[in-house]
Amino acid sequence: MANFLRIVLWNANGIIQHKEELQVFLQDQLIDMIISEPHLTDKSYLKLPGYKIYHTNYPDNTAHAGTAILIKSTINHHQLHKYEKDYLQATSIRVKTLPYEINVSAITVHHGTTTSRKKTFWSSSKLQALNL
Repeated sequence: MANFLRIVLWNANGIIQHKEELQVFLQDQLIDMIISEPHLTDKSYLKLPGYKIYHTNYPDNTAHAGTAILIKSTINHHQLHKYEKDYLQATSIRVKTLPYEINVSAITVHHGTTTSRKKTFWSSSKLQALNL
C-alpha cells in the first residue's frame, strides 16, 4: 500500500448519469476513494470494477441528496454506521492504514436544519477523533 490515499470529492449532481466519466477519472488519476452526493434510490444500481460502494439514501427513496463513499476494494476498510434522516444523511467507513486507522465520512446536511438537530447527530454519531 502507498503511503498516501488519493481522496476526491465528486459533486456532479448525481453519480449514475456520470458513470463512464467517473470510471475514466478513477483509472486515469489512480483515485483511492471518492466522496459524493449520489442521488441514489433503493432501485439504483452502480457497480464500478475494483471499487466497493457504501451509500445512504434520502429517507423517502427519491433520487436526490444522500451520501456515498467509493473505495478501492484492495484497501483494508469496513463500513461504520449509517445515519438516515430527512435533514441529514451520513455514510462512514474506517480505513485501516499502518500505523493508523482513519474514519472517513460523507455527510449531507440540508438547508434549514436546526442547530439542535445537528448537535443530536454529532452527539449520537460514533465519529470521534482518534488519539494518535
